[in-house]
Amino acid sequence: LKIIAAQKPQPTSNEESKVEKSETPDAKTTDEMWKKYPFYDFVKEFLYSDTDNPIFGPDYNENSRRVRAYWEYIRSIFEEVQEYHKFEMIREQKEREKYVMCEFSKVVGMTASYLVINQDLHTFGLNYDTIIFENGSLLTDLE
Repeated sequence: LKIIAAQKPQPTSNEESKVEKSETPDAKTTDEMWKKYPFYDFVKEFLYSDTDNPIFGPDYNENSRRVRAYWEYIRSIFEEVQEYHKFEMIREQKEREKYVMCEFSKVVGMTASYLVINQDLHTFGLNYDTIIFENGSLLTDLE
């Protein structure tokens, strides 16, 4: 997200005294300026709780920090929706179980008979570094 500041016109000698008196705009003017922020309404309604004060104050650096923080939050919402979208595209419950197991699991426990029945788990991306067998005599069934 880029914020482009318009260049200020150079003040004439008569205007210099006015500029020195008010180096920063008042909060009302700044709030009106930031209403052009694309997610202003969303931030005001859902993220900003102090309704007595404007969302953005006269300090440009603080406003820039807030804009970046709000943008990161909004981007995280879209990333989360993207994760849900993948899950919603899978229609069958069994396929959803396999997707969740292969995508998010760190440790998977299953019986040897379950593994024999579901030999296609590697096609879904189930990768493993170590396999621990409780009963080694069932290894012949896996081969």
